[in-house]
Amino acid sequence: MEKKTNNPAITKSYAKKMETISPFELKNKLIDMADESIKKIAHTMLNAGRGNPNWIATEPREAFFLLGQFGLCECRHAFSLEEGIAGIPQKAGIAARFEAFLKENEKSSGG
Repeated sequence: MEKKTNNPAITKSYAKKMETISPFELKNKLIDMADESIKKIAHTMLNAGRGNPNWIATEPREAFFLLGQFGLCECRHAFSLEEGIAGIPQKAGIAARFEAFLKENEKSSGG
């Protein structure tokens, strides 16, 4: 039976095998082991990484929400029920309705 080192995942024979590999292979193995360790604790830790700012660009977001409002208006234009159910937008004339919607909402956020 093999005696294990301080790390329960690494046996003495495994450590001996690691002594014979190149530094590049060792680096790759360490990266793999770190990745495995992260996967095990992923449920408790969020790896936000780079590119997750603590701010948002409001103008594009407001424009996106305004586009969503147009979509909802179009659905309600087709038909609308009190229960919050609406129809499928009609393609015919949608560009003209969109331009009219933008003119009506020119002063609103995202307009």
